[in-house]
Amino acid sequence: MKEEKNHIEYSLIGKYLEGIASPEENMEVEEWINQSQKNRAEFQHIKRIWELAESGIPGGEAPVNTERAWEKLKGRIVEKNSRDRIVPDSSINQARTRNITYYVLRVAAVIVVVLAFYTLYINYIKGPDLIEVLAENGIRETVLPDESSVTLNENSAITFPERFVKDKRVVELKGEAFFEVKRDDDKPFIIRVPEAVIEVLGTSFNVRAIEADPEVVVTVQEGKVMLSDKENIAYIVLEKYEKGVLNKESGHIEKYVATDESEMFWKTRTLIFRDTQLSKVFEVLEKLYDVKIKILNDEIKKCLLTAKFQDQEIEEIMANIAINFDLEIQQDGSSIEISGDGC
Repeated sequence: MKEEKNHIEYSLIGKYLEGIASPEENMEVEEWINQSQKNRAEFQHIKRIWELAESGIPGGEAPVNTERAWEKLKGRIVEKNSRDRIVPDSSINQARTRNITYYVLRVAAVIVVVLAFYTLYINYIKGPDLIEVLAENGIRETVLPDESSVTLNENSAITFPERFVKDKRVVELKGEAFFEVKRDDDKPFIIRVPEAVIEVLGTSFNVRAIEADPEVVVTVQEGKVMLSDKENIAYIVLEKYEKGVLNKESGHIEKYVATDESEMFWKTRTLIFRDTQLSKVFEVLEKLYDVKIKILNDEIKKCLLTAKFQDQEIEEIMANIAINFDLEIQQDGSSIEISGDGC
């Protein structure tokens, strides 16, 4: 009758699991496994910990408490090692401790290396996931990963990473948006639109990059902004109350004093006119309210309007203008006809 063998070197099991054991060593391990239910159970514990080390990638099944498992293995003291030889408990414990320490370190090393490669892959190879925010039927506000805020005009969209990495904060814009960028001297904030690039450190400004419009318009409220074409050949630096206009077809850029406060009407819902000719006032109203205004007397166009309208409908605005200049207003849907003597 073959005597039961309760003890085996853990290094031999390690070679067996790694596939580098000799045929004789494989046979020795398999004989030890098949000799008793206790040996089979112990082997399954060791194999489970080994597999954890080999596939230590985040996610998947719940992690195994390897430290507790090894402690459990260390607590199994073998009383016999051969036919007549008694092995002292202290010697067995020392041998097992050395083997267990080796495999615990191996497990830790594998997991650390795998996690390091995983982090490298996420941050530098794959990159963080992208988030797209759409404003389809109205104005929408969103906060970026760096705590900068963006207000999107309707029918506009912004795409940005779930977190900013490396040395830049890059977003992509389609449409129109107002930005309030948190300052970070080490990470410039860059907005990419199909025909232009806008770069800042920290400021507030408006970007209008409507696909159907022939121009990209940047209006600065605070700070400094650099507007350039997508090849970065031509550029200008804009400061507070300045406006940059890039022609999409030619790539030419011009700088202006930003005096047209109606450009921010979509966000503020406020219109301010200061001694503005009615011809200009009506042009602004046509654009903002999508109406067509017909003036029957050219003298009306010369009248100067000073007024402020806060979140008012076109009917209210036209009624106010009519009272101020003694005009008659006829409206049929989106068509408005104005008559009178003028100023």
